[in-house]
Parts: sequence; C-alpha cells; structure tokens
Amino acid sequence: DATVRCWDIRTKEQTACFYTGDAPSGRLGSDNEAHEAGRGALYTCAISCDGGTIAAAGFEGIVYFFDVESGKALKAHRVHSGAVHRIVAHPLEHGVFATAGLDGKCCVVTRDGLRKALNHTMPIQGCSWDPFQPDIIACGGKDGTIEIWNVTNEDHESIDKIRDKHTSKVYGVMYSPLVQGRLMSVSDDNTAKIFELTPDGRYTARMPVTLEGHESNVRGQAWHPEIPEICFTGSWDKTVRTWNSVTGQCLQVTAVLANNLDGFIRASAARDDVFHDQDFFLRIDLESTPQNQGVVFLFHKNKPYSQLACNFLADD
Repeated sequence: DATVRCWDIRTKEQTACFYTGDAPSGRLGSDNEAHEAGRGALYTCAISCDGGTIAAAGFEGIVYFFDVESGKALKAHRVHSGAVHRIVAHPLEHGVFATAGLDGKCCVVTRDGLRKALNHTMPIQGCSWDPFQPDIIACGGKDGTIEIWNVTNEDHESIDKIRDKHTSKVYGVMYSPLVQGRLMSVSDDNTAKIFELTPDGRYTARMPVTLEGHESNVRGQAWHPEIPEICFTGSWDKTVRTWNSVTGQCLQVTAVLANNLDGFIRASAARDDVFHDQDFFLRIDLESTPQNQGVVFLFHKNKPYSQLACNFLADD
C-alpha cells in the first residue's frame, strides 16, 4: 500500500505511518526524471543507525526517505531501473544505506542521492554491510554467486566472488554481528550456508557449513543477538529453523502458523502477509517429570503437534 509503518512490538500498536505519496513529486534526484510519488509497492525498509532516517524501496526502483522526528517525507531518488528487494542501513554512518536491485546494481545512497553504484552482471536480491569492516558489502545474486565489495575502492571491481556454492538464487546475505568474517546466505535451493571470510572481506576457500532441512525456498534469516553460533532461517515451507552455525545442526523447527496464543509472540513470514489462523492450544505437564521440570505440548486440532522440555521456577 506504499506506506511504511512503525510498531511497538510489546503492545502491537502502530506508532507512526509514513506515506510515499507525500514525497515531493516532480524531478527525481539521480536521473532528473519526472515522477509522481507513491505509485508502487514497497518491498523493503530500514532505519538509519542513529534512528533519524527511514529509507524504503520496492517495485519502482525508487528510494524514499522519511525524517523520523518530523514525520515528513523527504526527496526521493531513483537509483535503480528495476525493483529493489533489499535495503540495509550502514552500521556506523548516519543516513547511509545500501540497496540491492534487480537491475544488477548495489547502490550506496543517502538523503542527498546516489553516492556509489556497484555493478553486477546479474540481478541481486540481498546485500549486507560488514559490521566489523563497514566499508565492505556482500551481495547475493540470481545465479547463486555472492560478491564482496569495498566501497572505497576506486576501480569499481569487487574484491572477491564466491561461486558454485548455491545451485539457485541467493535471496539474502547477512554478516554476523558477533563474529568477524562470518557470513550467512539463504537461497532458493532450500539451503542456507555459513562462510568464513578474512578481515579484508575475502573468502577463505574453507568449505561452507550447509544448513539443510527446509523443503522450499529459504528467504528469511537472522543471527541471535547474544549467542554467536546461533542463527535462524525462514522458508516458504512455513517453518522457522534454529541452527548451530558452526556444526550445521538444526536445533529446533517451528511451524509459523500459530495465532492468538497466550504467551507466544505471533510471527508470519508468508509472502501474502496473512497471519494463518489454526486451532492450536497448549498443555503443560508437570506431573510426569522431575521437580521443577515440565513439558509444554502444542496441539493442533486436538492432535499432538510439538513439544518442548522446560524448567520452571519454584514459585511458578
């Protein structure tokens, strides 16, 4: 609907709404093309590291900017000739973002316009800044290649390419926030992979750890913010998997279908943006286990669906 909305995840209340249609129409920044703002769907958004600027992009290939404090839409910039599937904020520099576009470009862009374009030979869907070396960007491409760039290089050449590790499109890449040089990729070959890179961003040629188990395209990814080896993936098979990124072991499989369960945070990774409503309920069994231990059972339509062992405090 061409809006960016901010939410309080504790209360599930909307706190702000920004409209791309409020962006100044007329001439866009980079190509001076006449434009009527707010006509295309948005696929991605990000907030700058200082929390002051929101950037969003999507079908049009236009990057929209919003000032968080004033709530105003700022000048938009057309930096891509195709759709943008990913935008990420620079980890240290305020108001700087990177975008991944189907026109084969990764663009570094600010409120003032295009700063630099990194030209790939194929469409790209994912990009990620290295939080330990913030001049380095990794990009994932349609042919399964991951390309590493240093945005300060003058020759406009990537510093390394990781080829032939995925057999289909790389939809996303993400550096670990806790371990330098550790990069996760997710792909439409139903896998995720963990790569080890050198401090200057080059691939070490060590065989990646492959995370296998999903039954469809893997499109979502996240790192645990406190446990370095733990990561998460989300797939079109309607599951979220928890992994040990060092051993490749799957630690937990969660079906993303639950809705309105007390004590659960509702989540959805479906492309249709619909929360799927199923007849789930919980049962806690404290009698068949040792003291202060229990089992939480999840049932779907009166049939056992999943279970999780847990510990309870003495006062619970």
